[in-house]
Amino acid sequence: MTAHTSGKAQKTLFTAALAATLVLGSLFPLSGCALLQEKVATVDGTVITKGEYDETTAQFAKMMHIDLHKKNADGKGGSEAENPMIKEVLGQMALNKLIFTTLIKNDAQKLGVVVADTDVAKFKDEQIKKMGSRDGFLAILKQNEVTEADFDKALRMELLVQKFVDKQGASQLVVSDAEAERYFASHPTEFDVPERIKASHILFKVVEPELKKSLLEKNPKLSDAEAQVEIEKVRQEKRALAEKVLKEVQANQSDFANLAKKYSEDPGSGTKGGDLNYVEQRFIDPVFWAAAKKTKVGGLYPNVLESQFGFHIIEVNDVMKPHKQSFDAVKKDIVSMVQSSKRQQVLQTWMAEKKKVAKIEIEDKYKPKMPAGPQMGGPQGAPEGPGQAPPVGAVPAPGQ
Repeated sequence: MTAHTSGKAQKTLFTAALAATLVLGSLFPLSGCALLQEKVATVDGTVITKGEYDETTAQFAKMMHIDLHKKNADGKGGSEAENPMIKEVLGQMALNKLIFTTLIKNDAQKLGVVVADTDVAKFKDEQIKKMGSRDGFLAILKQNEVTEADFDKALRMELLVQKFVDKQGASQLVVSDAEAERYFASHPTEFDVPERIKASHILFKVVEPELKKSLLEKNPKLSDAEAQVEIEKVRQEKRALAEKVLKEVQANQSDFANLAKKYSEDPGSGTKGGDLNYVEQRFIDPVFWAAAKKTKVGGLYPNVLESQFGFHIIEVNDVMKPHKQSFDAVKKDIVSMVQSSKRQQVLQTWMAEKKKVAKIEIEDKYKPKMPAGPQMGGPQGAPEGPGQAPPVGAVPAPGQ
């Protein structure tokens, strides 16, 4: 396993598409379909509607962890999203993204760039294989409150951006061997592989904030003390079950994978028999890492381990010592990384040119009101660049 996986750009697409589908529903009450079709802006003749604007604003609220139900600090009622400053920032971010994606769609159409259903299906199939099963993929969507249809829609847009950039700047995305070698030489420690432990676990999930939220949704009148009592009941039940399963594993360790598939509440590894593959210290819970370090290869951690995620039964399968990688081993990864950077440059150049010619008209009530906030850029309100849209292949997926 290398320090940077060659599928980084694809995993980034998966992460960006997932993030883009974290929609909570409309932030602000709507009064019928007519309001949904209200015009917010026009981009080269294409209308951006209030329905699109509200949905995109909600995406950013979710991504920024803005609680739609939390009261304002002044205690006068209303949600965080109704705070004028927060509302303005969210609105400007949403408008930036919608303008950017509209410009991309229009130019992609002119170039004949399309994303076929088979493109979306192929990418999804590759991700499902990496996750071990379709159940694991669906579990991650469910965990993030995302429907498969919404994920497909966001993924289609991410793939369109990548295809558009690849066609728009094909000649600029070439990475020569010499360029890759220069990158490798100028980043002498970037590809060093730290110590890694190949581990499996069975998780009995107890995440207190999630439990409390669930309890309050069922009974909003529940006091903090009462909620804590209920949480403790769940914790004790999960601990007892974990202790029971640990005894089963200790009696027959070869049955670990089957028991993980049966009991583990980790959607990423449960369907794969608990396999976490190789993990490293910076990406794993410190309590889990310390326990894995104490466990011999091929052995079990002797006790049920409690972490911030709940209770774990841990098996250690291998240990990879720290080592350096050769250029040949990471060449493909370097090419992918440099191309990602070049894609961003192509997008920035394209956006700078579009600002000069695009006709963007924003309705008065939606025009930016905060000079210090995210700027729409230019007299016509064109975005400064593609930064408001999820970058394609530029940022490694969490856990890489």
